[in-house]
Amino acid sequence: MSVAFCGMGVEPTQDQKKAAFSVAAMDVLREMQRGLSDILDSLPENLTRPQEYSRHLKIDKQLAWRVVKIARGTDPFAAGQHVPGQAAMRTFLKAAERVSTSPEIVARASRAYADFEELVQVHAGGDRATLEMMLTSKARKDRQTADLSHRRLAFRGNSYIWGVQAKAHLKVGIVRPSEKNEGKIDFALINGFFGFRQLREGATDCCTNQEFGIRRERSSVVYI
Repeated sequence: MSVAFCGMGVEPTQDQKKAAFSVAAMDVLREMQRGLSDILDSLPENLTRPQEYSRHLKIDKQLAWRVVKIARGTDPFAAGQHVPGQAAMRTFLKAAERVSTSPEIVARASRAYADFEELVQVHAGGDRATLEMMLTSKARKDRQTADLSHRRLAFRGNSYIWGVQAKAHLKVGIVRPSEKNEGKIDFALINGFFGFRQLREGATDCCTNQEFGIRRERSSVVYI
């Protein structure tokens, strides 16, 4: 699996790199979907649900769920979130061979998985979590679920960094022409936090920093 750029010795632009990733990822994920789908299609026709595949192949239910999500998915980029790790994929392929799936079909799925691992190396520096974020950003399906998951992770991470948490942050800015200084404005800022919690001592300073570069005669923050 590789993508070539035109022009010897010419560094590709960011747009070219993004386009190259999209094309390469789409090709790799579609091939993986076909490979895994062929394996599932080679099994008895009465198997449809992950639990049934799990029992038939004698593999973990979560692994069976991941394989079905990839093989039966309609959006390759969304399917990329569910690709198992190397050990889990080896377990699935060996299980498929054990129940007499054609070696050619298993080999095709194995090659597709190897191409996916190369995609991780080339475009994400070998970090699966980074590649999953890159794929999710292009997904049409399950995007909202992934967005919410990452926002929750960001909230927890920022809570640790700043040492505070709040359910909501309210800001209201009021601007009017100044009565004392012609040609200038008066500005009032209402700043409040709802459900505020301090997670470590001395951590509230982050909530009272100067904002907008404006000098204020009086400043206060309300915690509710």
